[in-house]
Amino acid sequence: MSPKTDLIDRLEFTAERSCVSSAADPRAAGGHPMTPRQLDILQHCLGSDKHGQRTGHRNYFCAGEDDEQTCRELVALGYMREHARTTMYPYYNVSATQEGMTAMKEHSEPEPKLTASQQRYRRFLMHDSGLKFRVWLKHYGSESTR
Repeated sequence: MSPKTDLIDRLEFTAERSCVSSAADPRAAGGHPMTPRQLDILQHCLGSDKHGQRTGHRNYFCAGEDDEQTCRELVALGYMREHARTTMYPYYNVSATQEGMTAMKEHSEPEPKLTASQQRYRRFLMHDSGLKFRVWLKHYGSESTR
């Protein structure tokens, strides 16, 4: 057997092993079942609501005694990363990874369907004109969705 053939055989064997091991990994298939508490911690860590909508730029969580084990599970899954304890934060400190952000979005409840009136009111809030809603309706309320 030539050295080139031997190298190809080893590479194929390594590729087969990595396929088998990744198929056994529940994260690889994106099918890891997340517990409600894990989802709650990820949402809180990211400053998200129950629909996975982020309301800020938060990405940290200081776990108390009750939440430390759940956070360790999330770190083991690759959804969070651990940070050092400091004198200011002597707790188990973690932040969400990109994979954790994606998993949080996937496992969060879908946004409810908004009625036309609710959509119009949200446009009013986004417009931030300083007008009263009634006045805004007269001037902008009939505009199509932006």
